Amino acid sequence: GGMTILFFPGNMYPISLFQDVAENMVGLNDEFGIGGLMLEYRGYGENKHLPVFEEREDIFKDAESAIKFINQQGVPDSNIVVWGISMGGGPAGEMAARHNGIKGLVLESTFTDNNQLFANKQFLTFLEKAGGISEKEDKLLLKSPYADKILNFLTKSELFNYRTAERLAVTKGIPTLIIHSGKNDIIVPQSMAEGLAAASPNRKGVISPDSLKEGAVTELHISKDGNHRYMGESSKARLRNFFVSLYMYRPQSI
Repeated sequence: GGMTILFFPGNMYPISLFQDVAENMVGLNDEFGIGGLMLEYRGYGENKHLPVFEEREDIFKDAESAIKFINQQGVPDSNIVVWGISMGGGPAGEMAARHNGIKGLVLESTFTDNNQLFANKQFLTFLEKAGGISEKEDKLLLKSPYADKILNFLTKSELFNYRTAERLAVTKGIPTLIIHSGKNDIIVPQSMAEGLAAASPNRKGVISPDSLKEGAVTELHISKDGNHRYMGESSKARLRNFFVSLYMYRPQSI
């Protein structure tokens, strides 16, 4: 029945490679009794025997199943905090929009709209830098007469379009922390984190038990260290502060 964190991983790694996240959750559980659940999507990691997403709604169905499971453990939506990294920010933002009474939302290295990232050939350079394709493959794709068609397809594909910024418009009242590693994130530009913060309908500021007494706050934290996958030390401190602040501040309705 207590506060529980639901973690949505990104596209690059199964949850077995999020040891740092697991350790974070265990520490919060030992210190405050905060629960945690890490979701493995269909077709990923230990779920490779299941077919991967065929449509965008599939990832949301997996996310809904995780919330339903937490509810079945006696935890109401009002005690659930959703946390998504990279692609995982899509289902995290969607669940915040659909379950508007949740306790909090964390978006780490998240897109405003996945398809915006595909809108120009710079995306292929992102893939090459991230190790998704080789430098040789990157150059071949850029020279290919089909490059524009491929990118055009991706920008219009509903499978990839999570519209996270758009969905934030209906999350008023949900304390939100947006974390980004600035220029060190070679996948998602800092402007997207800023776009997410601007799209959030909450007042902007620094989250603390005292600031939450005046209503929900959206905090944007841009760090000078860390990267797309691993947050820097200042971001880790703000993340811990976020969870502890939500735990310490309990509205009368809960």
